[in-house]
Amino acid sequence: MKKINLGIIGCGMATEVIHLPVLSKCKNVNVTSIIDIDSKRVYDLGQQYDIHNTGTDYNSFLHMMEAAIIAVPHHMHAAIALDLMEKGLHVLVEKPIALRGIDCKNMIEVSKKNDVVLYGGHVRRLYEPIQKVKKLIAKKNLGEVIRFEMLEGRIFEWPAITFDMFDPNRGGGVLTDIGSHVLDLMLWWFGDIDSFEYFDDARGGVEANCEISFKMKSGAVGRVELSRVRDLRNTYKVLFEKGTIEVTLGHDALVKIERPDNYFRAYLDYSKKNKRTIMDYFHMQMMNFVKAMQGKISVDKAAEECMCVVELIEMCKQNRKQLEYPWEKGGKIELYAS
Repeated sequence: MKKINLGIIGCGMATEVIHLPVLSKCKNVNVTSIIDIDSKRVYDLGQQYDIHNTGTDYNSFLHMMEAAIIAVPHHMHAAIALDLMEKGLHVLVEKPIALRGIDCKNMIEVSKKNDVVLYGGHVRRLYEPIQKVKKLIAKKNLGEVIRFEMLEGRIFEWPAITFDMFDPNRGGGVLTDIGSHVLDLMLWWFGDIDSFEYFDDARGGVEANCEISFKMKSGAVGRVELSRVRDLRNTYKVLFEKGTIEVTLGHDALVKIERPDNYFRAYLDYSKKNKRTIMDYFHMQMMNFVKAMQGKISVDKAAEECMCVVELIEMCKQNRKQLEYPWEKGGKIELYAS
């Protein structure tokens, strides 16, 4: 089988700890080059993975690429993806694929015009527990969805290489970062939005906390809360007409299903049931990208769904309201127990 010649543009932490280790085990992909503005870092990574073509300008390596992974900071995704697709390359773009809906639309149009693959890196859709919840919602064994709550927050500890994740002009902030994943799953599970109200705590910088309330076209209502400075409950909970589903985060999540009317309760523990590691799911993502390049599967709909996530984030920021802290609401704060 002919190997796909692939380059990686952007050598931050995601490339170091995910893409390069995964690609080193992909038998049908040949990493021809890696590119980053940090010449020493990209050279060192090349030495580690026996990749001899390293540099700071991807144009110098286009002749040896059929496809590319775009893993640069968020604000650079669209411009690089458009340039590569115009030159006939397939692209796998880290989430979010862009920061503006109009850029996503242009990317989709260019991918179709040049008959190249545009694949967004929403890897969580591949997680087995996430797909299980999707099927349970679709089957309606618990009735229609009445309400949902998606809480995800941890004290930020990702070993970022640059400060772009903290720059409001470069796609920084918890909404774009974590929200790209969470809002993608929300739309995938619950369908289109009727209305929303968005609050965050950005005061000249990036938001560290945000809350969004939704009314869906299905009639369901929901709430999403995200944080980079607080450890939240970190579960997604769905209330149906006849029961509830609650799922913890991650590829090895615990899915709890309850139906009180017939005393039914089930616990699906994917940490025991699922033998796949997180790297296995990124390998699956890469194989889907390869299959799409080979014409074995279509990812056109997935690209359009990526655009819906970007458009929702964009609308949230355009309609933001100030998130008030407890001490700003006039409430009494007890510093010491009496």
